[in-house]
Amino acid sequence: MTKQQKTITDKARNLKLQMEPKRKQVHATLKELSLLVQCSILEDYLPMQQTKLYNNHSGEYCEYLSMI
Repeated sequence: MTKQQKTITDKARNLKLQMEPKRKQVHATLKELSLLVQCSILEDYLPMQQTKLYNNHSGEYCEYLSMI
């Protein structure tokens, strides 16, 4: 794992930890959140449209966007 991948994974974990008190159930996986962090860095969110988080849990997805 490269240093950049570790940083992205750490940011994804932090997002998930921040979301836990806000929702009864957190649906996002670390893989989806890592992708979201990568998309925010690249400013291209198109890959997120293929995820369950985006398609099935859009409210939670929007909350994550507001946290980034």
